[in-house]
Amino acid sequence: MNTVLGLVSGALSTASLLPQVIRAIRTGSTTDLSWWWLALFVAAVGGWLVYGLLNADLAVAVTNAAMAAMISTLIVVKARHSLAYQSQ
Repeated sequence: MNTVLGLVSGALSTASLLPQVIRAIRTGSTTDLSWWWLALFVAAVGGWLVYGLLNADLAVAVTNAAMAAMISTLIVVKARHSLAYQSQ
């Protein structure tokens, strides 16, 4: 029961980031996303992912792996946008 609750909660928190990722991909605009926020968020998610793996906690590991993938996508989109902006 705890694992199910963790997976459902993880799915909901992961889904909350999805609209931002989709918007960033569609528009290419990430100017509202701070590099500091992205760095802190990816560090926190990375820490939780390692914690989940070390403790064999499926819900924590799966949730944070999915979050890491989405944050990585945001970082790539922001880096591309920053490079394109600098070359103009």
